[in-house]
Amino acid sequence: MKSGCVAVLGTALAVCLPPRAAAADGLTLEAALALATERSLDILASRRRVAEAEARLRTRPALRDNPAIDAARGARGASPSDFAAGLSQTFELGGRGAARRDVDRAGLAREEAEAVRTERDVLREVRMAFLDGLHAAERLRLARSLEADAAELERIARRRHEAGDIAALDVNVASSTRSRARAEVKSAQAAQATALTDLRVLLGLEAGEPLSLAGPLREERSYDAARLLAVVAERPEVRALEAQVREAEAEVRLGKGFAWPDVTPAVRYERDEGNRVLWTGLSVSLPLFERGRQLRAVGRARADGLRAEAEAMKRVLQNRVQGALASHELRLGAVSELAANAETLDDSEALARRSYEVGQIGLGELLLVRREAAEARRQWLDSLLELAQVRAELDSLAGGPR
Repeated sequence: MKSGCVAVLGTALAVCLPPRAAAADGLTLEAALALATERSLDILASRRRVAEAEARLRTRPALRDNPAIDAARGARGASPSDFAAGLSQTFELGGRGAARRDVDRAGLAREEAEAVRTERDVLREVRMAFLDGLHAAERLRLARSLEADAAELERIARRRHEAGDIAALDVNVASSTRSRARAEVKSAQAAQATALTDLRVLLGLEAGEPLSLAGPLREERSYDAARLLAVVAERPEVRALEAQVREAEAEVRLGKGFAWPDVTPAVRYERDEGNRVLWTGLSVSLPLFERGRQLRAVGRARADGLRAEAEAMKRVLQNRVQGALASHELRLGAVSELAANAETLDDSEALARRSYEVGQIGLGELLLVRREAAEARRQWLDSLLELAQVRAELDSLAGGPR
């Protein structure tokens, strides 16, 4: 009689134990995270943008303008072979070349920070999807255990009906209970299929590629609140904003450089009516209209706004850390409370089943106890998932991509 109950309790306890050796062939969380770093479309796109920024910085020319060569040939009177050739090069003053390189460096730092943030976000999604898959597998095991329990209940009801102890109504109710248990198994299988599909998409697996998961839903871990708060300033969200501040400041310096003229030294060789002439000259632009005012004004406004955003982002992240830590403690307490109640519920259900089998209680009382026990086990599994999700959030906030 107790076999169904023991199976249910064993299923619940298995959630807290290390994965069985038979699960070694399944995909572990670490393997899933490694696979995502290789195949994720978002991660690959962020790496491409970093490579583009690196190439932009690496190939930045020393001078903005190329040298210019001009030549002419003509005739004047009896001298048909007169010609002229010149070479000139424009140089920027005011540190504009260095400012452009600073813009490229800041852009590279921004893309690198964004790539780290993208990787962490993707790996967080993978972790959450993996946990959903583990949870769905445990719910399926629980549903199958409840189905076996319902089958045992129907067997008892039929035996008592054949002995004339109960009416046919009890058999019908027991049969209905078993049907609902079978339907719950189908629903759990559908939920597991959905969870595995979501994970398969994140990992970039082929549609028909088999996927099974290995690992515990519950994993003991402690967190240092002071360290979590200390690394907020190093989060990629903050570093990306700080890089944008440096980029805007470099644009301000570039704008200031436009107040300086462009200088173009030139050399020119001519043959005019047989006379050879060598000229050297210098042209200087007059920065009367384009003096970089717009670039400076926009850059200052952008830098000021980005500094405010960076401070606001730090506050947001600090609140997220503190909220996740508080949620972790509360959900850990909930799991402990439900775990302590699991054995009591199992014993109560076993006693109720024996009492029904010997005719001490009615089927309605047994079903009430059974429903309470099943709901408590489902709630425990759900609380384990919620605790694991909070830990996944804290792992992401801790600063490491994994």
